[in-house]
This record gives sequence, structure tokens and C-alpha cells, in this order.
Amino acid sequence: MSLRPSLHNPYDPAGNNGPGFRKEAVQPLAGDTTAQKKTRKSPTSLSENGLKFLRAREGFDKKIRKEGHDPETIGYGHKLTEQEKKKGEYSGTISRTDAEELFKKDVAIAEAAINRLVKVPLTQNQYDALVSLV
Repeated sequence: MSLRPSLHNPYDPAGNNGPGFRKEAVQPLAGDTTAQKKTRKSPTSLSENGLKFLRAREGFDKKIRKEGHDPETIGYGHKLTEQEKKKGEYSGTISRTDAEELFKKDVAIAEAAINRLVKVPLTQNQYDALVSLV
């Protein structure tokens, strides 16, 4: 008797469950009389709850914050780039309006990464969690 895990999935005889596989359509169950395939759409943007969570987790800093070895941040956790530091764009303080604009840009970058790299269907909560980790 082998204790090695099997790569064969008895529920997927076609073998379509390999790494990185994104199955958009859910196959009908045996005995299902509907001819149409059911599709499950993944979210492509952060929900309002996700936005609120990120704002609360990051907090708002009107001045540049540097803690230990962490990168310098401002606003809602925006990491200052070397280019921003050289230009001195945020040498003083930042308004909540400007911080919100930076926050939206940062969220858009994270969303684009998740949308490009994740190949499996996600629930909204799963999507929000992944965006919050980027």
C-alpha cells in the first residue's frame, strides 16, 4: 500500500484540476436536467467592507511614519517610493483627501495583481482578504 498522495482526483476524470487552473463554469450534477452550465463569477474589485477594513487596519497618518525597518508610510499606509522621497512630495503633511486618492491608487494596484495572478474562483470575502495582503 502506497502512502504517497495520489495526483488523480476521482471527481475530475478529465484531469482539469491542476495548479493554476481556473474553472469558470461549474459542470451540471449527474441527473441535472438543465442543459445550461452554471457559471460562478469572481469579484474583480474590493468591497465596501474591504475598503473600511483596510482603512481601519492601516489608520491615517498625516505625517510620514517610520517604524524600525519598515518602509516609510503616509496617509492610509501608502509606502513612499524612492522617487516620491527624492521629489519631497510628502515632506510635510498630507490631507485626508490626498491620502484617500493615494489609497485608491494603492488598492487599484493590488486589485490588478489579484485579477492577473489568481486563477481560481473566489468569494468576495476571499478576494478582499487577498487584496488586503498585497
